[in-house]
Amino acid sequence: MKKFLATVALILALLVTTACLAEGIEFPLAESVTITAITHAPSFAPQDFSQRLIYKRLEENTNVVIDWTCYVDDQFGETKNLILSRKDLPDMVFDAQMGQYDVLRYADDGTIIAVDELIDNYMPNLKKVLDDYPEYRSLITAPDGHIYCFPWIEELGKGKEAIQAIGGMICPPRPTS
Repeated sequence: MKKFLATVALILALLVTTACLAEGIEFPLAESVTITAITHAPSFAPQDFSQRLIYKRLEENTNVVIDWTCYVDDQFGETKNLILSRKDLPDMVFDAQMGQYDVLRYADDGTIIAVDELIDNYMPNLKKVLDDYPEYRSLITAPDGHIYCFPWIEELGKGKEAIQAIGGMICPPRPTS
């Protein structure tokens, strides 16, 4: 299962960073691969992620199909926890909204895997960002020294004056004054 999860994480890593080659993998893949994912959306938003233009384009360009299961925002937390307690796990949780305690608990019991080596070995674009801006790496690194979630980093403004969002990762606790 962990080897399969590592393979899925590799494919996702390549999708996220738009890397075209990694250890002999070329996109689009010769044969279609399907991975499963759970996520969430507001009740008034479209629930079928496979119909979103970005995922249609990714599928066309990679031959990786994501079988999405989308839950309404206000039910996602509890539903996600029930799903992650099963043995039959989805391949990924998109926008997991996990707190630091949950990430470490799921990592400790093997439900999720560290992605440090995947980033360093197969994600040259993300690795460069993390090397160029070590503050990002520190923001997404758990207290045990590993990274468990791929970040969403969005910068707006010349010279990085306006960092709008750094999400989808583990944030260390803020010091109290």
